[in-house]
Amino acid sequence: MTTPNWQHHSKKEAKRTLKPQAMRQAKKRRAALKAKLLASTVALVGFASPAQAVTWGEFWEPFKSDHHHHYHHHHRPRRAMCEHREYREVRDSRGRFVDYYYETVREPCWRKYRDH
Repeated sequence: MTTPNWQHHSKKEAKRTLKPQAMRQAKKRRAALKAKLLASTVALVGFASPAQAVTWGEFWEPFKSDHHHHYHHHHRPRRAMCEHREYREVRDSRGRFVDYYYETVREPCWRKYRDH
């Protein structure tokens, strides 16, 4: 079987494919996990009795007071970061081209317009 040139030289890994029987087994395992998780959440909700429930007023009571703390922290705003891909070459000890790759670089957005 011949592989197309664009696919042969692609650096992406091929997606994993499952055989039909493995697909059915995976679907059954996923359904069993969902059923188990659903049953456990229903059980947990069922155990909480209304007598133990806390009202909103009871919940917020410890946080209510007449004494207020106002802390004003003046932080410098974060600069927006941009990502771009830079072309890199790999060379041997004699300086001959061996391979290339693209590196993702994060830097402040204003720098991407500057000459590198």
